[in-house]
Amino acid sequence: RYYRKALLALEEERATPTLSSPAAMTKSVVVEKRRGISGSRLRRVISILQSVGIGEVVFIAPEGPQAIAGGLAQVVVGLSKSLVLSGTSCTIISTLYHEAQGSKHTSAQDILNDGLPLMGARVPLTLAGKVRIAFGETRFSGTARCKSHPRTVVAEVYLAEHQGLRVYLLHHPILGDSLYSGNSSEEQLRKALFLSRGALEILKADEFSIHPHLLLSNDWPSALVPALLKLDPAYAECAKLKDVETCHILHNAGPAYQGRFYVNEFGEDVWPMTGLDDEHFFGLSDTADSRFLNLTSGAIVHSSKGVVTVSRPYADQLFCSGADENLSTVLTANEASLFGISNGIDLETLREVFWKGGEGARRTLGESALLRTYRKSSRLLRHISSYKASLKRVVQREYGLAEGHDNILISFVGRLTEQKGIALLSAHHCSSGRSVLEEVLEAHPKVQFLIGGPPSPGDSTCDALRAEIDRLADLYPGRIRGFFSFVPHQSAIQITQASDFFLMPSRYEPGGITQLEALASGTLVFARNSGGLSATLRDFRPERNDGDSFLFEEYTCDALRDCIERGLSVFAEQNLRDALILQAASAQNDWKHRVPKYRALFQHLAGVFASMPNCSFLRGKQELLSGLSAEVRIPGSP
Repeated sequence: RYYRKALLALEEERATPTLSSPAAMTKSVVVEKRRGISGSRLRRVISILQSVGIGEVVFIAPEGPQAIAGGLAQVVVGLSKSLVLSGTSCTIISTLYHEAQGSKHTSAQDILNDGLPLMGARVPLTLAGKVRIAFGETRFSGTARCKSHPRTVVAEVYLAEHQGLRVYLLHHPILGDSLYSGNSSEEQLRKALFLSRGALEILKADEFSIHPHLLLSNDWPSALVPALLKLDPAYAECAKLKDVETCHILHNAGPAYQGRFYVNEFGEDVWPMTGLDDEHFFGLSDTADSRFLNLTSGAIVHSSKGVVTVSRPYADQLFCSGADENLSTVLTANEASLFGISNGIDLETLREVFWKGGEGARRTLGESALLRTYRKSSRLLRHISSYKASLKRVVQREYGLAEGHDNILISFVGRLTEQKGIALLSAHHCSSGRSVLEEVLEAHPKVQFLIGGPPSPGDSTCDALRAEIDRLADLYPGRIRGFFSFVPHQSAIQITQASDFFLMPSRYEPGGITQLEALASGTLVFARNSGGLSATLRDFRPERNDGDSFLFEEYTCDALRDCIERGLSVFAEQNLRDALILQAASAQNDWKHRVPKYRALFQHLAGVFASMPNCSFLRGKQELLSGLSAEVRIPGSP
């Protein structure tokens, strides 16, 4: 009875724009409850049918709730949380880093003392056991002579669990000293092997009670998982892992994020350290230059059925000439396995943070409270402009900008690297011969710029930006400020929420999360129409007064300046400004809106569609999956 009603609800839901939307599901449940059917039981049956064929999903990643360097951690934590809340079993495997590293992570001892933030709670870690991780030898270059002997290290495994989400953390004082540390090829490869082999050892051992169905490796430090699972007899012949499917999530395909290391460096051949036979070398080498290993390329080659980028447009762009970042050969060979799903955010948590920050700012300024409790988003949205005005004054005061709610605050917070388009801000090759920053400051006396984030080592564009900001700070006191260090997420969110506009002029942007956080705060975005930005931002259209951002196409200073001018002219009209702020804050980018897409992908990876071709309630999932596939383009075509 419940099964028939659940099928009917899902069949009706297939005709709606949002597959299995919570609102529509609730409506179906209410209707059936009136007919004497338990709402909770019907929801349970619907949940089972939505997730049919999906077993335990395991995320393997260098970042997680214990270490946050950027968007990767937010994806792993946010997506796994939403999957668990939707009824999918999830586990995270990562590294418990021994040393503290600035704002990225505290030390292992501090986390063991204080617990791990998980599913909205602080959860204690317990020692769950130990694993032995094997490393092969290294050799003197061009010889068969051993330079460093094979060895096995013992790593501790800690467990934190809350509300159905489990996190296993590998700990070793040397191989897990800190996030993304190490300079030589030997160090980098050894740490990638530590996480990848360590995760597979955890999965292999019965004592940790994990029954994996899908393994999701993330970026290069865990990119060896698919290859080791397929090629190493220790895992390929393990009965527990025999039917496990692998999928690699490609958060950034840029050369610096591929895990691209010299095979021979300082007279040492590091390839044998992988423990794989030499016949497998070319499956893990860089297709453009065999002097290098390329762990991301290896993950694409060896992932059983899928590679996911963090937006559909970025997946498409990887097949365009000049945008493939030297991965075109393996991507083209695996074109049917490439999918794109945009990142998401925890919208309700962000809105609650916005409310707390707004009320805190009002107390600091001696203003009366607007909402004493946070219950409904609709009430918060009615006061969004007032909260933003208070937050802006607090941020202006903290960072030395001229205080005033009528000043227009434009901010950029993120990695200060060429990829993020920072050269467009400081380069003196606009039509006027001045930088975009200077042109906007001169033309608009009420505009302020606040720009900050960690510099990228060796990136000359960051040095040029710092010099330009320092120069302009003297010419326009109280109107421009830069800070060049890692920005804790809490501070970055405060700046974003206080701003009127957020800058994302990226040369390319795989997915992006900061633009989603900006929208949730009613902050409009100046962005280049590229990758994940084009997937999640709606350019303002004056003919229908619709949109939440201002986008530009060409990667030029003039195009960015014109975009900013267009946005400022619209912002000057109070009615349009209020409408745009509300449209931005109402954008649907919550992780729960991404979960149906990931579920469809997981069912594809698990072979559900192939084994159940005639199930009507799966048709919508198949249609959804087809919308995630990359649009393959022949390299060199326009």
